[in-house]
Amino acid sequence: MGQHLWTQPMTRCGIRALSSYIYINHALLFLVLFFLVGVPLFQRGFFVYQSLPLTPLLSMASEADHYPSVHQLTSHHLVSAGISPSEAHAFIEGLAEAVSQSRDSAPSIWSRVSKELLKPSHPHPVHRLMYYSIYKNWDDKKMGPPLAWIPTK
Repeated sequence: MGQHLWTQPMTRCGIRALSSYIYINHALLFLVLFFLVGVPLFQRGFFVYQSLPLTPLLSMASEADHYPSVHQLTSHHLVSAGISPSEAHAFIEGLAEAVSQSRDSAPSIWSRVSKELLKPSHPHPVHRLMYYSIYKNWDDKKMGPPLAWIPTK
C-alpha cells in the first residue's frame, strides 16, 4: 500500500517538494485574487494613480519655520529637545564659537556642529533642532536642499 505524504519521513527531497508546492499555491492564489478583486477595483477607479512630484512634499522653508534661527538658539531650546542643562550650556558655547568662526555660512556651520558638537548619544530632536536652526534662512528654491552630510575630502 502506498504511503501518504504525511506518513513519509521528511527528507530533503520531501521538504523541497512541499515548499515548492506551497510556494506555487500561494502565487496562484495571489494571481486569482488580484484578477477577481484588484482589476475590477482599478477599473472602477477605486485606486487612483497619481505621480509624486520630484520636489519634497514640504519645502525646507515651511519645516524650518517651526525652529529658532541659530542666532536665537538658547540652552532652553536644547534642554527641551532632550539634553541636560549643563551639557546644553557647554553646547551653546561651542555653537557660538562655531558660528563666529564660520562667517555665517550655513554649510560650514553645519559641518562644524555635526562633526564637533553633535554626538550619536544626543537624542534625535537635538540633531533636528540644530539642522533646522542652522538652515533656517536657507532658500531651497535657489540653492537646492541643504546638505545633511558634507564630504570631508
